[in-house]
Amino acid sequence: RLQASKFEKKPKTQTHLTSAAAASRTMGPSQSSPPASPAPPSLFVFAKIHPKPEYYDKAKQAIVDVLEKTRAEAGCAQFVLHEGRDDGCLYLYEEWKDDAALAFHYEQEYIKPIFTAYETWLAEPVAATKMVKAG
Repeated sequence: RLQASKFEKKPKTQTHLTSAAAASRTMGPSQSSPPASPAPPSLFVFAKIHPKPEYYDKAKQAIVDVLEKTRAEAGCAQFVLHEGRDDGCLYLYEEWKDDAALAFHYEQEYIKPIFTAYETWLAEPVAATKMVKAG
């Protein structure tokens, strides 16, 4: 019968410092790094777009055509197009870094013509709700 102790691995002593321990050794006991300020909450937008029936396909295609460009904008985290199942509406779910990122989006040369066309295409103005996470 073999003794188990010959085959057991001895635990290695920890030689790595945690980041806090490393910081205290580098900075000394009386210094500490300032707390990181929390990032401002993202801006979420839910937009209901109600095209006139004869312009539905044009409105949808216009949005599809700018999805990738919009998603590539530095301040855009999400830009997703949805179709209502039976209401003839399009819906955009958007997440932006902040209000400035959304304002930047609205000023893009590939967005302005869509807003101009909406004046003819839409049955009613876009209903956009701006939100932040509540929990």
